Amino acid sequence: MSQNKYFVLYSNCIPVNGASRSLICDIQNAKYYFIPNNLYSILKDELGQNIKVLYSKYGESNKIILDEYFTFLINNQLGFFDDEP
Repeated sequence: MSQNKYFVLYSNCIPVNGASRSLICDIQNAKYYFIPNNLYSILKDELGQNIKVLYSKYGESNKIILDEYFTFLINNQLGFFDDEP
């Protein structure tokens, strides 16, 4: 994954915050995916920043977790990487 890319969540995928965990509602495919509240925060507050900025903001120790989050989102076809935010 290129660190100069931006992650874009598909417009039919809506993150919903919960008390102990959150979810993404895929309204086009009528599916939902439980996600940690930390991933919800990234999706709502950080998506305008490229991956390199996210890695530096959350630190090297969290790089593996961020990679797992983005792999989950890509594998479930909830978003994509692009050159523009």
